[in-house]
Amino acid sequence: MAQAFLLDLGRCIGCQACVVSCKTGNELAEGLAYIELIEQVRGTFPDLEGGFDNHRCLHCADAACVAVCPTGALYKEDGLTRLDRGACSGCEYCVTSCPYDIPVMFEGRSAKCDGCASTTKAGGSPWCVTTCPSRALEFGERDEVLRTARTR
Repeated sequence: MAQAFLLDLGRCIGCQACVVSCKTGNELAEGLAYIELIEQVRGTFPDLEGGFDNHRCLHCADAACVAVCPTGALYKEDGLTRLDRGACSGCEYCVTSCPYDIPVMFEGRSAKCDGCASTTKAGGSPWCVTTCPSRALEFGERDEVLRTARTR
């Protein structure tokens, strides 16, 4: 069953709940984060518009990082781009190939969101989705997520 995330930036309120829950739930080390909210302001004062760029792994269908990984540490499973850090050789091919600058090197190995693999395999939702108060993030079967996206 292919799974997917829905990120609706029109609903994102920039509260950082996804950032904190991801970091806490995945017990990420200091200096490592899989999600970054980047505030964006456009215009000239006093006519300003603002929003957020929710910088995170997009779990690309045809992921460049997976294609260049020589060890199979990055792979596709259930529609998501997973990472086995233990199999990573530290070559950095994934870092240089990702057009979205998602994988980073941390302690000599690649690091990125794996869609909360252990949690979702047990039937749960990713940490970021569980804590999003504005429902800007949703997770589920790809076909259902696409239907929701199209109706919005």
